[in-house]
Amino acid sequence: MQAVSIFISIIIGGIYAALLYFNDKRGSLDPKIRMFGAILRFSLIALTVWLITSPAISFLRHTQVKPSLIVAVDQSQSMISQPDSNSVKTEIPEQITELQKNLSDDYDIRIINFSDQVNQGLSNEFTGKQTNISAVLDYARIIGSSSSNTNLLLISDGIYNQGGDPRFELSGSNLKIYTLAYGDTTLFADAKIESINSNKYAQVDITTPIEFSVSFTGLKGKKGNIWVEADSKKIFDQSIDITKSSSLLQFTANFTPSKKGIVRIKVCVSPFSNERNSTNNCREIYIEVTDNKPRVLIAGSVPHPDLGAIRQAIANHDQFIAEMKLPPFSNDDLNDVAVLIAHQLPGNNGQGDQLVSLALQKKIPILFIIGQTSDIKKFNDLDLGATLSTSNNFIEAYPYLAPNFDLFHEEQSWKNLFSSLPPLTTPAGNFKITAELKPFLLQKINNIETERPLLVLGQSEGIRLGILFGEGFWQQRIYGYSSVDNHEQVDSWLIKTIQFINMKEPQSRLKVVPPEDINRYTPLVLKAFLKNKSGELTNEPEVKIELNSDSITKPLSYIFGKEVSSYVLDAGRLSAGKWNWKASTKEGGEDITSNGILIVKDFNAELMQTQANHLLLKSLAHQQQGNYYTHSQWEKLFNDLKDKDNTTREIITERETEEPIRFTWIFILIVLLMTAEWFIRKYNGAI
Repeated sequence: MQAVSIFISIIIGGIYAALLYFNDKRGSLDPKIRMFGAILRFSLIALTVWLITSPAISFLRHTQVKPSLIVAVDQSQSMISQPDSNSVKTEIPEQITELQKNLSDDYDIRIINFSDQVNQGLSNEFTGKQTNISAVLDYARIIGSSSSNTNLLLISDGIYNQGGDPRFELSGSNLKIYTLAYGDTTLFADAKIESINSNKYAQVDITTPIEFSVSFTGLKGKKGNIWVEADSKKIFDQSIDITKSSSLLQFTANFTPSKKGIVRIKVCVSPFSNERNSTNNCREIYIEVTDNKPRVLIAGSVPHPDLGAIRQAIANHDQFIAEMKLPPFSNDDLNDVAVLIAHQLPGNNGQGDQLVSLALQKKIPILFIIGQTSDIKKFNDLDLGATLSTSNNFIEAYPYLAPNFDLFHEEQSWKNLFSSLPPLTTPAGNFKITAELKPFLLQKINNIETERPLLVLGQSEGIRLGILFGEGFWQQRIYGYSSVDNHEQVDSWLIKTIQFINMKEPQSRLKVVPPEDINRYTPLVLKAFLKNKSGELTNEPEVKIELNSDSITKPLSYIFGKEVSSYVLDAGRLSAGKWNWKASTKEGGEDITSNGILIVKDFNAELMQTQANHLLLKSLAHQQQGNYYTHSQWEKLFNDLKDKDNTTREIITERETEEPIRFTWIFILIVLLMTAEWFIRKYNGAI
């Protein structure tokens, strides 16, 4: 097309110039002037015609791009836990300023700082209470995804206590990593509470074991003391003789609560005179004491691996007592049952019909699990607000989180978890769900997210219900263990579901939902939901909340912010301990209140380990084709980064198209040609 345009432009320009200059009968112009004028007129007309008829011009643009250098500075508290903390605070900013001055011509430099999350710019606070090196690597990988020449300078002590192992985060990435090590790798004398394991829930007058481990380093020959307190009352006290230079000892303390409530358990080891870090000598957990544990009956129509998997998941959580039962069933099976899990009941051979009917009569909360031996017609006849066609066909469906689900807090890890879990076997028919049941999980079929429900929650005629339209939980549990070495993540959504079904309906229309785990070093974020008298979510009225604790003299007052149909509040960081809260609002002319208790834990992960992990930094640098440096080798780092092999610019070639009419220089040229020809003709009397 471009060639045709050029050809037409030449023909028209030539004809026009010939007619104007060589068809002149008078021959008044000098031959040289005539030829020069013809060339000008030819160029003018050809250029104008080409400008009108030419399509867009395609051409290659070559751009030299400087390599990227991301400088990431660890701002966690462990960076300044050693005696040289003042030099760390002054040296790093000075050296980074020098780096920017010397390398800005060779690199596109970006400065970030990090502790539990990544932040832009340079900071000099070093107050982070957690360290997530994996988050830094993810950030650098995303920034460098569009370039083959991205470098990361990681300035850290190598200690991490959040996120995964950094060495496994960059598989297949071409990100080059330089590590600059701070901190001290020396093993100093230290006694530390390594871990505490106990049930989250306990029963009055029933003994609960509290298992804990204590490590000792560089304290051989010393004598010490270990004790456990329950709400400041000692329940365990033991003297120890340390016989090895490095040892890990296991202990068990028995706790028998005498009343309901939340109990603070504090485990301590006595400090030693030659310890440099005594902040890790104590650690605490909280146990909720109840009258008794709710009993969950797992009833199945036939033997199935789901039954054992569900029982084990409930047993591991320790909030419930789980029992399993197969046909035949009796009415006594429901005695003292708080939740019934009806696995493929009603069954297609009449199993469990009477058990389910009696549970509904007693208004016992039920989690139905529909499978290939379920009697779909009998299930529909229960009229629970969910019906499905009686097709005998089953398909595989992967779970994904339903948007706008608000019955309870969703864990942040669930989105990634559900995207990787094996599918469930679900009926292939059509579903009809009433408004009383809300989808928690939806079905992804052939990699397409559908609106078909997989798990719905709600209530029918005052009975709390859950309906899981699929079997195969046991496969998900096996996958969870094979990927992260524990069942906790996969179990969490099932436990949350059972907790919701077992929960007594609150009398207040105002519901405040705190996070499950609250630490004094992270901001407290609360969500709240308000229903009008019609039972619909609303956020029109203003909702206030007061937080009170024995550690303050005056309650803290806040007003919730508004989201789409709910409320949210960032209350900032609270001191450790037990906090009472009371929320209030006014809706439909009625004063509404809600109250509860928050437990804020005191756990500073940064000071649990202060020995630097330079081996990790060396491993990262070697793995990603970079170099490792100590904090005394800034000059060597500068020289290596200045090396021409590292500063080679990447040439990016892009094909671009442009319409000729957008070229300003063409119009300038046309004006010049017109002016020059007019002047020649005027000067030589041809005008």
